[in-house]
Amino acid sequence: MKRNLYGLLLLLSGLFPATRLTASHIMGGELTYTWIGGNDYNLQLTLYRDCSGVPAPTAPTIQITAPNCGGSMGSVNLTVSPLSPLDITPVCTASLSTCNGGPLTGVQKWDYSGTVTLAVPCDDYTFTYSDCCRNSTITNLDAASTHGASFTATLDNLHNPFNNSPRFASDPVIFLSQGATHNINNGAYDPDNDSLSISLAPAIDEYGVSIPYTPGFSYTAPVSTSGTISLDPFTGNLMITPVQQEVDVIVYRVEEYRNGQFIGSISRDIQVIVSGNTNQLPSISGINGTGSITGNVCAGDTLRFMLYSADADTADSTFISWVSNQTSNISVTTYGSAQDSALVEFITDSSMIRSMPYDLIIYVRDNACSYYGQQTYSLQLYVNACSADVWPGDANSDLTCNMYDILPIGLGYGDTGPVRSNATLAWVAQPATDWASSFISGVNYKHADCNGDGVIDNQDTTAISQNYGFTHPLRLSHGNQAESVNQLYLVASRDSAGPTDTFQVRAFLGTSMNPVSSIYGIAFRISFNSLLVDSLSSSLSFIPSGLGVPGNNLLTFVRPDWNAGFVDAVAVRTDHLDGFSDSLIAVFDVVIVDNVSARTICNFQVQDIKGVTSDGLIQYFIPSSDSVDISQSTSSVPWNTLAGGIYLFPNPARDEVVVTNSLKLEGTIQILDMIGRIVKNYPMGSLNCTLDVSGLPQGSYIFRLETPKGIAVKNLSIFR
Repeated sequence: MKRNLYGLLLLLSGLFPATRLTASHIMGGELTYTWIGGNDYNLQLTLYRDCSGVPAPTAPTIQITAPNCGGSMGSVNLTVSPLSPLDITPVCTASLSTCNGGPLTGVQKWDYSGTVTLAVPCDDYTFTYSDCCRNSTITNLDAASTHGASFTATLDNLHNPFNNSPRFASDPVIFLSQGATHNINNGAYDPDNDSLSISLAPAIDEYGVSIPYTPGFSYTAPVSTSGTISLDPFTGNLMITPVQQEVDVIVYRVEEYRNGQFIGSISRDIQVIVSGNTNQLPSISGINGTGSITGNVCAGDTLRFMLYSADADTADSTFISWVSNQTSNISVTTYGSAQDSALVEFITDSSMIRSMPYDLIIYVRDNACSYYGQQTYSLQLYVNACSADVWPGDANSDLTCNMYDILPIGLGYGDTGPVRSNATLAWVAQPATDWASSFISGVNYKHADCNGDGVIDNQDTTAISQNYGFTHPLRLSHGNQAESVNQLYLVASRDSAGPTDTFQVRAFLGTSMNPVSSIYGIAFRISFNSLLVDSLSSSLSFIPSGLGVPGNNLLTFVRPDWNAGFVDAVAVRTDHLDGFSDSLIAVFDVVIVDNVSARTICNFQVQDIKGVTSDGLIQYFIPSSDSVDISQSTSSVPWNTLAGGIYLFPNPARDEVVVTNSLKLEGTIQILDMIGRIVKNYPMGSLNCTLDVSGLPQGSYIFRLETPKGIAVKNLSIFR
């Protein structure tokens, strides 16, 4: 604590910004990857260096691990970019930083890259660069100089062999002003247009373990602020108002989802400096001077709007700049007056229609000295097809008739509009008059009136059932915005079963520690081995829960395809009020066939999850699946391994996980990270116990119980 106090006193004594802070190590970094072909990937490491600190590494080493495929998978040395280093210090032209022989704290950006050929496809690759040690002046980490840093990226190239990691379009904001409200956006985007969720994460040391925070700080509250820190998980916009001079570490985590499934992540670990700078920060308006940061345009049209900057320091000039890594069809013209303004033009065509927005990152800075003030913002621009025709059953106009089309029926339930002339349920384009209302996506309510009778109700599900799985040639976009990331997980009532045995696979939406606080409807698919499940005796049904009561305020839809081995399930409210869920919502009653030919594992996987709130915002979910050991024996089936007698609940867990040891085995419990390193040890008796996992960062782990009779291993997820 004395070390941190000393660093703070340096700041308060006026040594910053007039003179530099003593720094000896890297200030932060991030690691990303690009798929080249086959199992070849290019790894990109970016390090941020205090110009008065130690030299940047010349050939940093990236460690590669994959626990599910053997553990350590080697390493690769990266080479420095010929354009490095780049001075990113936000100093005015009249000032000099330590990067140029001056007294002000200066920061360099160093880029490295290297190609690696991965040995085999695997679902849990982790790339890691570690550095020792962090700066002693850091305020929010306990004994910061005794801890190093790790920058990681994860990859599943078994199920997603062509994936590129997310990227950061913006350099990090390092210098903050005491008392000023900052809008920060790192410009996170995905080259493959996968969905992203952005959150704050714990600082990690060189061993991959979460670093303890100084009392009063946490990874979700890494800076002393006025009020709470606001981070939009969809746009990445962070609002923060520092209240005292300090040096802190902020970690941004970007998770990547494809069709609702988590497929990878990156993080940016960065040291920020809060000074007593009295400069008032510049700001920028939303679209055409409003507060809106979302725009919609029909394919083939051009979206044009103005952005206006302002600065409360009337003597300061403002400057607008921009970046968009997702399309070359956006242009920004700045006018360069004392308070800069900009015209944005977005030229579109039919090939650009998609459900995800095109992100435009806008920067505004002033010309204050010594450090200029700067803000970053993310604007989301959607390209829609704006079709006038209705395809009966395609209620959300996304090209396909499937389970997701039940959700808009619940959103618009009970609304009325013009009857569709000559309406049929045939899968053909049918002209229809627009209704008065539209979903948040811009799709008109008329599409949810699938049978064309002028009312959105249960009768419209008939068209969905009749045309299920059909597609039509016009690609339409829904453009709903992601609001949050929640949990949907499966728990089988048995770990093992035999011929003709019955058990349940239960679907839980949220937990008591991490409830889903705003949910209107959810659609998901449970897949299984079709050769093991008896199609004539098995069934899935929703039960009364916080989500709603089936047949009362909850519209449910279940469509199995027993031959293909999946069940699509949808539940959506009809009262226009959000529900709340922290427990069981559905039960899949499973009967095993009577002719099991060989012992095997039947995996029950939940996937393709999509939820909505009552205003139509999409909610993304982290899925967790389960499996059952199927034997040729009948009735009671012996455990396939010692793990069969161990139950973890809840899993995913938040701060605690209950271990049920039905085999009454004594032993030692270890929690390992996905690299295979032990991060926690616990003693265990012969009965139940509760493990404190609050000190472990969010992620995937391995639970290991070592007993005299053998070793039991289970997967454990921690989600907050």
